[in-house]
Amino acid sequence: YVAISGGFMDVGPDNKITVLADDALRADDINEALVEKAKQEAETALKNKTSKRDFMIAEASLRKALNELKVYRKRKVQQIPS
Repeated sequence: YVAISGGFMDVGPDNKITVLADDALRADDINEALVEKAKQEAETALKNKTSKRDFMIAEASLRKALNELKVYRKRKVQQIPS
């Protein structure tokens, strides 16, 4: 599992997938505590925005954090033995 932020994905005629990502982080490399902190900071920034630019940056940070948490938690569930 990989958390990808930004970039492009192309599916070729032979069903070959190419991903060009601005940022990619393997699930095993995600630090849940740091991502939770980043999420909280982004949520606070959204509430306290001072400009449209600040709002857009906070919104992007929140989306990135939520994506990383989703990937981390999905991988964590897959690792639990049945």
